[in-house]
Amino acid sequence: MLAVATWQNFTDVETRVGEEAAVVGVLYRDVSAFPEPYRPDLQSDLRRYAREVIDVAWALQRRGIVPESEGNILSAFESHLQQFEPQTEGQKALYTQVYAGFNHLAELRGRRLQSVREGLSGPLWAIVLAGAFLSIAVTWFFHMQSHGMHFWMTVMLSALLGLLIFLLGALDNPFRGEISVSSQPFELVYQRRTAPTK
Repeated sequence: MLAVATWQNFTDVETRVGEEAAVVGVLYRDVSAFPEPYRPDLQSDLRRYAREVIDVAWALQRRGIVPESEGNILSAFESHLQQFEPQTEGQKALYTQVYAGFNHLAELRGRRLQSVREGLSGPLWAIVLAGAFLSIAVTWFFHMQSHGMHFWMTVMLSALLGLLIFLLGALDNPFRGEISVSSQPFELVYQRRTAPTK
């Protein structure tokens, strides 16, 4: 059950990261409809946000450090957004849509940062390891006529428990280790939507 719960947590974090990147792309498309001089600042803020997440935040997250720098970029985006005063009904609708997208982005970022230090607690790991040891030890109380069969039954149970513990360790923290959530959704959004044209 722990392995399933850990896998579910991993996939949830992966989904939220993809959703956060998608919101950046949608916001970039929406602010492209803003008039001058607001559009370039808003687009620049979103480009900087995507690059900051890719280049700085991900490296920190992989070390278990909660990144803060991209929060300053979101604050700048909000400040630039608040400077815009819609004049028409269309601009008012666009402004409302962009502000809702910004709030959603801030929420998804917050949930990503909460996941940076997620993982099984020390006492839970102790219970997992002790449970594995006790399960293997119990097999030696079974009476079997064939010592070879008894040996291989114990080996197979040990291998199964070892693989489950390995899986727990590999997926325990979604941003650390060889099996981890990648920044690829942000890289794709940056390349397809926000990369400055040459």
